[in-house]
Amino acid sequence: MEKVVHHLSEIFDWDSKQPKEPRTLILGSFNPYNPTDENPTDFYYSRLPKRGSGNRFWTTIGKLKYNNPKYFRENLERRFEELVESEFMFLDLIKSIVFKSEDEMILDQFLNKKVYGNFGDNDIWTTKTKYESIPINIKRNYNEKVLETLSNSKSIKKVINTLGGENGNLEFNKREKEWSEFKNQLFQICESREIELVLESVSPSPQGGSSEKLEKWVNNHILKKYVETFG
Repeated sequence: MEKVVHHLSEIFDWDSKQPKEPRTLILGSFNPYNPTDENPTDFYYSRLPKRGSGNRFWTTIGKLKYNNPKYFRENLERRFEELVESEFMFLDLIKSIVFKSEDEMILDQFLNKKVYGNFGDNDIWTTKTKYESIPINIKRNYNEKVLETLSNSKSIKKVINTLGGENGNLEFNKREKEWSEFKNQLFQICESREIELVLESVSPSPQGGSSEKLEKWVNNHILKKYVETFG
């Protein structure tokens, strides 16, 4: 049994909202589309937490720039405006993921409880896992739009990622041919077009490190121009 989970941006066309002349491209991993979710997240890093603090990306920018961590909460238009004003855009590295298992019931349980519930980067980047002792194979389809955007953009000067300290250098899954080829193309395009590829990364997830470290990273790589001009 095989089931494909698509990225939310593919279903809701998030990328049509990206700014036309960004200076910074922010790469993430994957945001799964759940067809049974009646209230899906409306944009990158915007999922409302069921408990706890949730993703800290927009709250950090709100705190640093507007002295209000809730400045962007449930306000999609402000987030779109910020993309233009601070000149950054988002893309995720994975377009879709194919899950395979011999047990359809177990596969559905895995998707509902794990993938749609709490699908962390350690799970996303593995190729084999087990659920209730049943093997599940995982195959990622990488987002060619990342390479196309970097190849065609005349404005992007920097690429950063939110994968965090352990994965931020992108040097993982070295045995996976598809990932190695994709990553090498990413590096080559950045080098040939003189785009700065920053491999220092702090994840904005709740488990992604201290708030102080995240704020410093956001200031340095996303809001630096704003801070230097107005701060």
